Amino acid sequence: MNGTHIERFNCINKTNIAEKKECVCNSDNVLTRPPSMEVACYVYNMVFTTYGVDSKTLLSLGDKVSKGAFLPPSSNAYESERFNYNKRYNIYPASIVQANDTNDVCEALKFCRQHKLPFRIRSGKHSFEPSSIIQFGLVIDLHKMDKVLSFENDLITVQVGMTLGPFINYISERGCCVPTGNCPTNGVGGFTLGGGLGLLSRRFGMTIDNVVELKMVNYKGKMLTVNKNENSDLFFALRGAGGGNFGIVTEITYQTHKTSNFIFFELKYQLSEKSVKLLNFWQHWADNLPNRVTSDVVIHNKEIPMYINGIIVLDNKNPDKMLKLLEPLLELKQHTEFSWKLMNTHEMYTHLAEGGYARPFFFKNRGNIFQEFMPKHTIETIVEAALNIPKENMYSFIELTSMGGKIGEVSPNETAFPHRGAKIWALYSSLWSNEVDNKINIEWIDNFMEKMEKYYPPKIGRAHV
Repeated sequence: MNGTHIERFNCINKTNIAEKKECVCNSDNVLTRPPSMEVACYVYNMVFTTYGVDSKTLLSLGDKVSKGAFLPPSSNAYESERFNYNKRYNIYPASIVQANDTNDVCEALKFCRQHKLPFRIRSGKHSFEPSSIIQFGLVIDLHKMDKVLSFENDLITVQVGMTLGPFINYISERGCCVPTGNCPTNGVGGFTLGGGLGLLSRRFGMTIDNVVELKMVNYKGKMLTVNKNENSDLFFALRGAGGGNFGIVTEITYQTHKTSNFIFFELKYQLSEKSVKLLNFWQHWADNLPNRVTSDVVIHNKEIPMYINGIIVLDNKNPDKMLKLLEPLLELKQHTEFSWKLMNTHEMYTHLAEGGYARPFFFKNRGNIFQEFMPKHTIETIVEAALNIPKENMYSFIELTSMGGKIGEVSPNETAFPHRGAKIWALYSSLWSNEVDNKINIEWIDNFMEKMEKYYPPKIGRAHV
């Protein structure tokens, strides 16, 4: 696509496309449903108009990176690869570089710096709101950099394009673990650099607490080794605040932990107004558990049971003795079902990794980090919101995860993660499958958060999801 073609399509706008009965631009100047043969011209034109980078210059990046890595708007793969999991957003990047190695990353970064072209970094496509893709800028996609580079002396080094599913399968098959989340399609890079919280965090700390070393490309396109002795300031910053703020991390080395068996437990409840007392009881009970136990609550709607579940790390502890920790919950006699299962490392990780987002959905996510116990009016607001999840949506959920334990034992000065003393991490997710339901589901979570914000004590933080 050359400059002649771009001039030809300078006239593309709402008016003349409307004459063709095609919807091209919305009020945010986002191409929504363009004719396929006009997509490239539209994007090239907008990149030039917005950032002064012409099509010839943009296409020259393809000669600097490895074969097949560069996906311009005119490529066959561009249309599918520009989307992430959140179908609410329809964004047209200038191009996508699917890096095969660090040289591709360096070249892409140097190109953006030279031409003052903004960019975003992407691996697992799990930035729902979405910070991993950019309108008319460059996307540096790392998902092809997904290999295990080494595993020795209980240290594993992986490329950041690896997703949690293959990662946890690899280490669990070898009888080891690293505290991670349980969504198998989440990229290890973004998950780790934001902190990394999961059901093993009370026992082994957050994911960042188990990072030994990182490899990073800085803004000059130079590769840096980052650990406690080398570039120690970056070692602090990348662990908890490193999601593309300081450079592009390409490799991470983790400390793994030998484990024995686990207990996965689950209690089911009927959601109702009575759930307010149950949730208040749960947050105090979960906070007082030994470090080897982490519990969370998953609330869907009144048609689906509410779950209180969790993991008990046995480490040769007697299972019967550990199960006694659940007696306070059982004695309430509010549950409709109770089950538990003894699992080895691989079974536990496989169980936690079940599901994930197998296909794109429409999302709007919010969250909080509660530095203190949730007050009654906050819990009431949460229960009310769950009871009023739109019937058009059976996917939305509210998740509360107990923190404390090893998370709070790490000094705030050790990493950039700011919520070491927090009690509960909360995720509120509006998730639906049909575009026609956008309005009702967005209104649900917006109204929910408006009510929550009325009750924000000073020590409640807002979690960016």
